[in-house]
Amino acid sequence: MDMLRRFLALFRKEFLQIRRDPGSLRLLFILPIMQTMVLGYAMTRDVKHITLAIVDLDHSSQSAALSHRLQTNGRFAFQGNLPSLEAAREELLAGRILVAVAIPEGFATSVEGAIREQEAPERSTNVMVVVDGQDAATAGTAAAYASAIVSQWGTETFQREMVGQGLDARSLQPFDARERMLFNPELEYSWYMVPGMIILLVTMVGALLTAFSIVRERESGTLEQLLVTPVHPVQILLGKALPYWILSQLVFVIALSLPGRFYGVPLGNANVPGLALGVALYCLTVVSLGALVSTLVSSQQQALFLIWFALTFFILTSGFMLPFESMPGWMQTLTEGNAVRHFLYLVRALVLRGASPLALIPEYLKLAAIGLTFFTASVALFRRKAS
Repeated sequence: MDMLRRFLALFRKEFLQIRRDPGSLRLLFILPIMQTMVLGYAMTRDVKHITLAIVDLDHSSQSAALSHRLQTNGRFAFQGNLPSLEAAREELLAGRILVAVAIPEGFATSVEGAIREQEAPERSTNVMVVVDGQDAATAGTAAAYASAIVSQWGTETFQREMVGQGLDARSLQPFDARERMLFNPELEYSWYMVPGMIILLVTMVGALLTAFSIVRERESGTLEQLLVTPVHPVQILLGKALPYWILSQLVFVIALSLPGRFYGVPLGNANVPGLALGVALYCLTVVSLGALVSTLVSSQQQALFLIWFALTFFILTSGFMLPFESMPGWMQTLTEGNAVRHFLYLVRALVLRGASPLALIPEYLKLAAIGLTFFTASVALFRRKAS
């Protein structure tokens, strides 16, 4: 009973200290919400307003129709017509355009010949798409957009002429592929990114404040005073970490609710009990990381540096920004110890897919194992320094 009373006293003391520090409260609640609201627009893989120039060497009605289709597509920002491929190369070199589409001489003749022969024209031999390849992801997407527009225009032109000749153009196509997008039918990238940003912000804030709380006590000399009292070192660590465990969960719920609704994330699909369990386990990992860092450093600046270093690794290997499946096998094995990876998968599965928690038991177990490992290590190091 005395141990419980001493622990509750430490727990209450930490909450009172948090309340007396309005700066930490603003950091804890306002900053994640504001950053999520802003970064949801900035961090997107949607490629829009691609600067485009057209080199029309055919000057025919067919090339003019294709040029008009490219200019009026919402993905491109048309910059004008160019007289030659050399001029297009100069524009690409100067960085004034990202894509140049070259329509060769004889393009109309090629299209009309294909229609006469009732064979769809080969787009690769008719139109050249030249792209600035410095940013591989953007370049690939831009090239795919341009190629798709050219292909669609060719198919529509071909079918229209066939119908005009009284032929069924559909009979010339062996099959028709139709796409159906599940869980995100409009391909809203913010639905995918917002949960990830919230997780990273909660990780940084929760781990930093936990570490700062313990390191601040050491810097001010009050930690040594606590250690000479009858309070056990483990109780001190729990009393310092538990308030931030509770607050981190509250921050996650608020940050997911407000920006999530703002961006239209389908929160109604979420499995609430499964999400609550995942949040509790993940926040255990977050505060345990902060406590572990506090036992390894002697100043708040060192704590900031170490947590930022760890968070950079967590971000790059979690699948938040880069496809996890594209990593080499040994790296995928290494990231089994990355709690951000497992919780990110949990949140996206529970919120976007509405998955059952029973199907995610391995992720829950991994989160629990990582959190307990961090906490056990922090307790061991804290006790060793306290002895």
